[in-house]
Amino acid sequence: EEIQYPKDQPVDATLKPTQTMLATHPLSKASLILLLLSVLCCGTTGFESALGALDVAREVHVWWMAPFLSGGGYASEAHSMLRALAADAQLRTRPCVHAHAVHHGDHTKPGEADRQRFGVIETEKALERALRSVAEADPLAIHVFVCHSVPTSWGNDPSTSAQVHCPPRLLLNDSPPAPQEQQHQGEEEEEEEQQEPHQDTVCWLDTIRRRHYVVGRTMFETDGLPIEWIERMNLPLVHEVWVPSAFNRESFRRCHVRKRLTVIHQPLSDWALQKSRFASSADQAQEAQETQETQEEEEVEVEVEVEVDGEAVAGVFDKSLAEVSVADGSSANFTFLSVFKWERRKGWPLLIEAFLRAFSDVAKDSVRLLLVVTPWYDSTSDSIRQEIDTIRDRLCESENVDRRNHCPPIDLVVGPISAEEFESFFTEQASAFVLPSRGEGWGRPLMDAMTVGLPTISTNWSGNLEYQTEQNSLLVRVDHLSEVPSDWFALGSGHRWAQPSLQHLMDRLREVYSLTCAQRERITSQAWIDLQSFREELVGEQLFNRLERIVEIVRAGEQDWDEAKEYFLRRRRR
Repeated sequence: EEIQYPKDQPVDATLKPTQTMLATHPLSKASLILLLLSVLCCGTTGFESALGALDVAREVHVWWMAPFLSGGGYASEAHSMLRALAADAQLRTRPCVHAHAVHHGDHTKPGEADRQRFGVIETEKALERALRSVAEADPLAIHVFVCHSVPTSWGNDPSTSAQVHCPPRLLLNDSPPAPQEQQHQGEEEEEEEQQEPHQDTVCWLDTIRRRHYVVGRTMFETDGLPIEWIERMNLPLVHEVWVPSAFNRESFRRCHVRKRLTVIHQPLSDWALQKSRFASSADQAQEAQETQETQEEEEVEVEVEVEVDGEAVAGVFDKSLAEVSVADGSSANFTFLSVFKWERRKGWPLLIEAFLRAFSDVAKDSVRLLLVVTPWYDSTSDSIRQEIDTIRDRLCESENVDRRNHCPPIDLVVGPISAEEFESFFTEQASAFVLPSRGEGWGRPLMDAMTVGLPTISTNWSGNLEYQTEQNSLLVRVDHLSEVPSDWFALGSGHRWAQPSLQHLMDRLREVYSLTCAQRERITSQAWIDLQSFREELVGEQLFNRLERIVEIVRAGEQDWDEAKEYFLRRRRR
């Protein structure tokens, strides 16, 4: 089956579950005799031991559990990671790896549940059916569960808001008791009471329990971590944690995350690669032709019917129309693009002030700032525009009443927007990209801008330095690290993030505006060269190399799932 992703999300691609053999070792007659003797003498245990000794390839099922249908940063990263896994698998000739997409970690957006049914497992029941089917078909398969979400969604606690738990609740057989079954304070602690599953259920569950491994995938944007995150990452049920950058590997270590920390990068966006100005002219011509044909066939509503769990499900896609607010009808020649979620961590107050100050003496139709934003919490298009106007009025008002008319324009686009609209801002409207963020886990829009060939301005701190340097970007100096305000993130109390220099940001804006063709080419060409290390197939190689090591760990029985189960039994008794 193909998993087709909705066209109205920034990441739009098709993933085929990977079924490429990683290694096959033909068995000799003596080996087959040894297998037979081991079964006769020791039963199933002997059979499994003999297989391990002969290093026979086993299938690996990767259950990638992420908020696939929520449309946020974790969603886009999860889509790209699965594509990277599939891209590298086509080059491999070792164990057979199957990828499964499971929606976890967040609720779907209103209405999305009725529109998006493309092979993504969305319920505990559907996941249980899939696990049972795999376990019964191949009892020797190894199962890797990737919990790709905020750590507070990991585990089996009743307080966890995730609709599908990661790892699956049935894996530890630790369903939370009903309220009336809770013990009262002072009562004598009794033997753990839980309903024993049917015998055939025990069989297939045990095969998964003996051969499973749990990976957490997350990131954070400050120099610290919330206490709740640290506790979840140190749970016995989590065997290791994947982070996208060395910045997070070091910050997690400082916060006493005791699990193995592995850096697995984010891959380049497929659309940005295809539309990069460094792509071959032949590829661009073919892409343009395909885009034109697609646009001719598209209608406002497209009815689709797909099969989910053996049942036909119909859905309707509506093209989303973004709210556009254009300041003073601007038609500037040079456009600074900035794409972000409307939160103070993204540094938008600093950006607006630096832009207005840097170009206060430039002709109005020469330069503009285009903000493409996603609302955050209760923010709306009107409230966002009002906040922008407040800063603009403060900086542009003076005794000279004409000065406001000479302030450079700031145009605003408030999402949601379609993938086509999103990409067009980078490829058709932008002259440069700027995002003076106070902290990034990765900074995907920054990488997209660099990939398509835009000079990029960003802060010289946090996760974006995994791929940005002084040679391929225009980095803004950090004056100091300031304390994170409590009204931004309640769990971030005591953390610090970057305070980019206002003056240096103004200098960078003017510098990019004044770049010669040769200077622009030098910066963007270096960015293109450096970003080749983040192609999907190379990130896929990172994933496969780590999966091979995980297979060795599971075969050796070093993952200690019994300790994880005992942990949850103790929690229930308390």
